[in-house]
Amino acid sequence: MRAAVAGYHHSGKRQSPKTSGQRRVRRRLSHRREINSQSGNRVSSSKHEGKPADKAHDRLLKALEIPGRAELLAQRKPEIYVSYAWDAAAKTASKNARQRKKLVEGMCKKLGKEGWKVVRDAVAMGPGEQISTFMKRLTQADRVIVVLSDKYLHSPYCMAELYGIYQRSLEQKEEFLQRVIPLALADARFRDWRDRVACARHWRTEFEDMEQNLKDLGKADFALYKSMKDWHNHVNDILADVNDVLSPYGFKEIVKDDFAKLRQMLSRWR
Repeated sequence: MRAAVAGYHHSGKRQSPKTSGQRRVRRRLSHRREINSQSGNRVSSSKHEGKPADKAHDRLLKALEIPGRAELLAQRKPEIYVSYAWDAAAKTASKNARQRKKLVEGMCKKLGKEGWKVVRDAVAMGPGEQISTFMKRLTQADRVIVVLSDKYLHSPYCMAELYGIYQRSLEQKEEFLQRVIPLALADARFRDWRDRVACARHWRTEFEDMEQNLKDLGKADFALYKSMKDWHNHVNDILADVNDVLSPYGFKEIVKDDFAKLRQMLSRWR
């Protein structure tokens, strides 16, 4: 007598056709997994190898690869801001104003060719944008070229920018001078202690005049008053720190040999 009849185990109990079919499917799947794991999935890869759709898929995956931070920084142009005093009315501008404009535009063009991303208000700002917003961006920057002139030293907005950089450097000389490169035109008088005292007195007088008229100040002028309250007592210290940097002085010296000395100074930021 046969030990098992079709559809029965040796125990004599009938086996469910559905159960036995599921077991066979599971055994086959398990067997396939073992083969794939041993062969490194060579069966699947060789089956589709060389198909145009697969090659296009590989190219797409490669294009979607996200570069690391170091690679992104290497691809990105180093950013540098320019703080300077500019004149809106070009036709009525003085000789000194035209010289400043020529210097800044020539400098920005040269640095752009050398791979720097130069940011200045006249170019970076669009119609309707707030000057105060750009000023905040500039004071937070790590690299700033400061073009000093007589107009700069007597502009509350320019001096607020300079103090903003100084303040972000925690009013520490070394940190401050790591973030700025000062370029002084001949009419910027701050190289002698008497000149620095004269500049400091000018801003103290301006602040005191505003204080006496505090009740009549509008919102914008009151904001300027608050800003000046912070920085007017630091003018002498800031200018003394800037004066301690060996840098080209005067228009001709700055632009000489295509801004050679400036480009040499910029090498520390590369």
